[in-house]
Amino acid sequence: MKKTGFTLVELLVTIIILGILAGIGIPQYTKTIEKGKMREAEANLYIMYMAEKMYKLDHPTTGYIDCSGALNDAGGCNTILEVEMTAQYFKDYKCTTTGTPATTFDCTATRNSGRYKDDCKPNIDETGELTKDGCP
Repeated sequence: MKKTGFTLVELLVTIIILGILAGIGIPQYTKTIEKGKMREAEANLYIMYMAEKMYKLDHPTTGYIDCSGALNDAGGCNTILEVEMTAQYFKDYKCTTTGTPATTFDCTATRNSGRYKDDCKPNIDETGELTKDGCP
């Protein structure tokens, strides 16, 4: 009499192989997702950089302008800089200036939630240099 089906050893070997593949694949997948979320902040910070540059051209006596908070709040950067940005993964954007008239600025994004919530604060300055301290 011939039995059909899989033995316990065959099933265990299959489960072990699938576990190893998942152990390799899932961390890579989450890292790629985090990098994609970071692109949102990079794009918005670059928009803010360009908007600050244009604002300074329009208002040479005051220079750059401060903005902070959620993008669409009354004091938010969308409103003050008159730009359209969306924020899904990074909740707050803030631009701070120094000098009178303001000759330098530094814009920072703050993460909503997730693995890098407290550590990841990308920023851009008046030279257009983007730094991603603590970010993937």
